[in-house]
Amino acid sequence: MSNIIKLFYLVESGLKFGGWKTYSSHLKLALGDRAELYCISVSGKSEKTLRDFGNGLTYRNISTEEALGMSGPKIIVASPRMGGRQDDFAKEAYTKLVEQGAFVTIHDPQEIRYNERVAEEHIDVPSEQMILISKYNLKWAPKATFIPHPYVRPEFKHLTAWNARVYQASSVARMDHDKNTVWIWEANRHLLPKYQIYLRGKETRTYTQKWLKRYPEYTQDNDRPKEYKVQPIEKQQDSLSHFPLELYWARNEIFSRSKFGCDFSAIYESIRDDVFSPKGTKTIIDGGRGQYTFYEAWDGGAIPLLNKDWILYDAPDCNEMIDSGENQNCFTVSGIHCEKSDELVDFLSKDYKIDDIKHIQQNGIKTLETIHSPQSVAKQYLEHCGLEHNLNDDWLDDLL
Repeated sequence: MSNIIKLFYLVESGLKFGGWKTYSSHLKLALGDRAELYCISVSGKSEKTLRDFGNGLTYRNISTEEALGMSGPKIIVASPRMGGRQDDFAKEAYTKLVEQGAFVTIHDPQEIRYNERVAEEHIDVPSEQMILISKYNLKWAPKATFIPHPYVRPEFKHLTAWNARVYQASSVARMDHDKNTVWIWEANRHLLPKYQIYLRGKETRTYTQKWLKRYPEYTQDNDRPKEYKVQPIEKQQDSLSHFPLELYWARNEIFSRSKFGCDFSAIYESIRDDVFSPKGTKTIIDGGRGQYTFYEAWDGGAIPLLNKDWILYDAPDCNEMIDSGENQNCFTVSGIHCEKSDELVDFLSKDYKIDDIKHIQQNGIKTLETIHSPQSVAKQYLEHCGLEHNLNDDWLDDLL
């Protein structure tokens, strides 16, 4: 059997940003030459040429037949969005790879549950083949395997002095309803310029088109020329809504210049579904864990500022994010989902001294270097795939 893990990124090629992309990049870096990255060709034919995956990595487009014929462990690191805009080739590959026994990374419980909107296309993944990045999701799939996100820190780790940071807060989180981006737009209306949140996330167009009618002062994306199309990587910096596909760009250019990193995620069960709780109830079905926007903030010396609904107060053993006590590594605020957060305005309207937050900064970095250590996470993946490993003390130096 091959000792190389095959990583299959099966979402549509246009999905260039977000947690799935960042996770896949960090996992490939963590595993180094013990993993290879593949996508399913839209032509249905394998290619010999390596393509740019972004983040300094390459991948190869292959056919479903070649994917099935490969030996060694296989992990689907990003799954097709059943019912969404996706190539039929990727859906076919996903189905057959799962039937063949490939592991599937589950990023949130929406991927576990039976989705009634796309029931005719739903594919049941045996829980033994699931790799969860959230300990809380073991509640829905107790036979699955939990492995934390990997995070490979850059070689350059200098932190900008707290008082030299030019932004009170910033956000690179995707702009969407589950991220409560409207909290940021609304807060910026009530904050003095020096306390406002610098917003640089990837837009979900259906969301921003709706809300920008209410917040016309926000011009990040609505000042695009009408003929604007997604730019090549080398030109993406020309648009404020897209930043280059460089793994540490947000860390180096945004969070290293910010005091707080905002991400107001909250994942509730859809009112249309009744899998996790009675239909119509407001149930939090994910949280507690870290996300890559949190890790990038920690890595850049900024402190994550989160939605209080992200913390699992009723399941403390599942909380990686801690908003109080000696192990505190973030701050939280409450608000009205998809409306506003008065606590956010109050929190950012103050000045914070380094002596008051230094331990929180340090706790965040400690979390990166322990729970999300690429050496630790790589070992867990290799062991889960039944592969031998001998990662010595020089492993990370060789990787970087």
